[in-house]
This record gives sequence, C-alpha cells and structure tokens, in this order.
Amino acid sequence: MDGTQCIGTEYSCDSYCLDQTVCSGTILIFEKHYCAASQGTCQHRPQDETMTDCSALMTPPPPDCSGTVANTYAATGSCIAGGGSAACGYAKTSVDCATTNQTCLNGACVGP
Repeated sequence: MDGTQCIGTEYSCDSYCLDQTVCSGTILIFEKHYCAASQGTCQHRPQDETMTDCSALMTPPPPDCSGTVANTYAATGSCIAGGGSAACGYAKTSVDCATTNQTCLNGACVGP
C-alpha cells in the first residue's frame, strides 16, 4: 500500500489507505497506513502496527474428514498468507483415503 495515490479532499483520505495483514516468518503483522496529505500518498506507519506470534498457537482443530479426504493439522500455528491477506492458522495435511480403497473416519483412513 505504500506509495498508493490518495484522492483529494472530497473523500476521506484514510478510506484509500487500507490497512493490511502480512506474514514475516511465523509472525502475523497488522500494518497500519495513513494518508500523507502533503505528499498525497499512502504511507506505512510502523509505530501503529501490531504483531502476533502465530507459533504460540497450540490448540489445532481436531482431525476431520471432507468426504473421503482425511485432514490433520500441525501441532503449532503458523502465519498463512494468501488472497492478498494473512492470518494465523494451522498447516493442513490432506490424504484421499479413496486412493487406497479406504474411507475416512474422524480424520483417519480406515478399512481394508
């Protein structure tokens, strides 16, 4: 967002300088931005940002099933970026039980 052009006085400058979330390793950073009226551009404001250590998350969701796919989750959290934003979450591992002629039960492949 830094350097993005701010629009004139008829609009709220802040509405054009959107805050964003980004990852830095396992750290989730909520970046604040403001409109530098004298320059007419959006600027990052590091003193106002907040940080969360995603690796401190220690309660992953329980294993689950999506049809025949067994899903398990990492024991600790991580910062996951995608779609233009970021969030703390747990890395997911998925296995299609159907490839081994099994079914999924409570996040595990079972059967013959």
